[in-house]
Amino acid sequence: VTRAKNSNPVMCLSWTPGGRRLLTGNQEGEFTLWDGINFSFELIMSAHDNSFRCMAWSHNNNYLLTSDAGGNIKYWSPSIAPVQSIDSHNGQPIHALSFSPSDTKFVSCGDDATVRIWDWAQRKEEFELKGHGWDVKTVQWHPRSSVICSGSKDNLVKLWDPRSGLLLSTLYGHKNTVTKVAWNDNGNWLLTASRDQLIKLYDIRAMRELCSLK
Repeated sequence: VTRAKNSNPVMCLSWTPGGRRLLTGNQEGEFTLWDGINFSFELIMSAHDNSFRCMAWSHNNNYLLTSDAGGNIKYWSPSIAPVQSIDSHNGQPIHALSFSPSDTKFVSCGDDATVRIWDWAQRKEEFELKGHGWDVKTVQWHPRSSVICSGSKDNLVKLWDPRSGLLLSTLYGHKNTVTKVAWNDNGNWLLTASRDQLIKLYDIRAMRELCSLK
C-alpha cells in the first residue's frame, strides 16, 4: 500500500503513456506523480485552483486534459508542463472529458447540464449541447464514429452528433443517476452504469438493450 504525501482524497488517476508512472489528482487540485515500478513518490505540484474531477490522455498520447470542480479545463504536455487553460461550464464541476478518434476534437460535460464540443487546436468551443435536465456526470466519444454518448442525473443516456450538435436518440433504461457510459472497442456495444445498481448493455446498431446486469 502506497500512501499519498498528504491526507487529501484522490479524485482521479491515470497511467502516463508507456505505463512507467502513475499520475493522481487530489481534492486540493494537486498532481502527484508516482514511480510505476515500485510505486514510490516522485513529486507533487499544484495544477488546479479547485478539486480535480477527471483526466484524459489523447489517443496519440501527446497531450493530457484535466478538469476541476470550478469549470476549468487544462491542457498538459506529456512531461506535465501546462499548455493552455480554459474556463467553461459556467464555473460548475466538469466530470468527464473524452477525445475524438482523430484527437482533433474533445468533449466535456458538467453540472450545468450541458455537453460541450471543443476544437483541440483552436481551443474553442464549437457546440453547447442542451437536452439533459440535470447534472451531466459522464460522456464518451465513440471510438470510430461521430457519435457522443452522455449520462446524467436526470437518469437519461443521450446520443449526439458532434458535427451538427443535434440529439440523435435518448435511452430511458435507468431509474437513477447515470454515473458511467463506455463503448466497446469497435463501438457496436454501449455499457451504461447507474445508481439504480444496474449495468445495461446496448447494441447501438439496432438501438436495443441486450441485457441488464445486477
